[in-house]
Amino acid sequence: MDQASKHRLQHRKEWLGVVLGLLSLALLLGWDLHRDFQAATDEGRDRLRHNIKVADATLSRRLQSTSNVLQSIRSEVQAGTLNRRELDKRLAIMVAAQTGVRTILVIGREGQVIASSRPELRGLNFLDSERYKTIRSTADPTMLYISPPFITPLDHYAVSTGMMIADAQGRFNGYVLAILDPDYFRILLGSLLFADDVHASMIHADGKLVLRLPDPEQVTGINLAERPGSLFKRFMDSGKKDDIVTGLAAATGVERTIAFARISPLTTPADKALVVSIDRKLSVLYAPWYKELQFRAALFAVILFLSVFGLYVYQVRHRAIEQLEEDQEAEREATEKRILQINAELEAKVRQRTAELEKANAELRHLSRHDVLTGVANRMAANERLHGEHLRLKRTGTPYTVLMVDVDHFKRVNDQHGHEVGDQVLRRVAKALGTSIRASDFLARFGGEEFILLLPDTDTAAALKVAAKIRETVQSTPDPVAGTITVSIGVASASAQDPDENTALKLADDRLYQAKAAGRNRVVPATD
Repeated sequence: MDQASKHRLQHRKEWLGVVLGLLSLALLLGWDLHRDFQAATDEGRDRLRHNIKVADATLSRRLQSTSNVLQSIRSEVQAGTLNRRELDKRLAIMVAAQTGVRTILVIGREGQVIASSRPELRGLNFLDSERYKTIRSTADPTMLYISPPFITPLDHYAVSTGMMIADAQGRFNGYVLAILDPDYFRILLGSLLFADDVHASMIHADGKLVLRLPDPEQVTGINLAERPGSLFKRFMDSGKKDDIVTGLAAATGVERTIAFARISPLTTPADKALVVSIDRKLSVLYAPWYKELQFRAALFAVILFLSVFGLYVYQVRHRAIEQLEEDQEAEREATEKRILQINAELEAKVRQRTAELEKANAELRHLSRHDVLTGVANRMAANERLHGEHLRLKRTGTPYTVLMVDVDHFKRVNDQHGHEVGDQVLRRVAKALGTSIRASDFLARFGGEEFILLLPDTDTAAALKVAAKIRETVQSTPDPVAGTITVSIGVASASAQDPDENTALKLADDRLYQAKAAGRNRVVPATD
């Protein structure tokens, strides 16, 4: 072994010793930092876990107390010992004794207010309210019904709890309702704010944010269940009674660690739970650890620099600098060239795979909303469009009309000529329907031999003309095998008074069946 080779071997040993020493130091620092990080995490989680358990115990007792009050009122109502005036006075006394309870109502079987702690609510009828429908449909006298937050008739943002009133046979005979002001939760949530970055929230199990303290982003009232990937939805899907979840908060877009707990009365079953949460901003929680990390990183960088530089100065006396620089430069250029080549190849593959994925996703989106046989939209797309048009009707008053179209005697076509001919008939009908409507109209196969047309900005009179044109077009284009094909059509215009988009749809479907019953090959409009 020549002298140059010996020098190179010695240099490698020296560098290996420095690298091993630095790696050992880095591992020691990393292990110590990891331990500190875990300690900070555990301390933060323990604090959140303790506070959430306190909130759970306190709110559960409060809900049970409210449930006890409702049961007491219900017993008095069912016993019939108090007249209307005495009952109103009794409700007012109970509201005054319950912190955060804004109003207590007694609702009759037909939705009328029988008694109220607030005189301005007497005489109102809640037959169409969601709370009335929910309690009546379930009719469980043991259940405490907890509603999502809503705007009361007195224009207050509140949550209600209710219990059914039963008649002598145990059937639905009304309910007693307590309207809870956000102050019902505000004092307790405020007591949980042990640091400036801490937020406390009350959330209904359906996802609506009842109250958040503090709330600089003004997110109170949003529905967290509708936010994709929300930490609340992850917690609810887990089925756990309480848990701590860390990630990006959907409401604020900030990395936080959040403790959740489901809140229910202690002994009374509830149809829906409330969820209390306490969260901390991760950047604040780990701020001391980040400072320590920066300090140790800087210390390690100094040690690394001194070690490498000192070794380099020592070795520079034992080698030829010029030759080393030339070798290093050649090696660097070769490495850069190879890296550039590899990067170019990877980028080309990424572009190709991205284009293929985008194409596949586009095809999948199309297939998910279109009927494979006829090429028109499918039922899912129709439901989405109906919902959108109904929302637009509610918002702007712009009318729309629904046409339900059914191919007459289609089963006979399948039985006599086979399903291939039946499929061809459906394609011909779909094509005829498509040529008979405007570009702004919507056509979908609703199921089997049934099609739906949605005509925006169209009243019943104009829709009847379109329906007549469709019927004539289909009848005038016979199938080569099945012969003349006819359709029956039901027509219904949506109204802003409709509770949802299904009202006009059902009405059009009813008229379709009237057309079928009247002999087929005709149009029947809605007249009521």
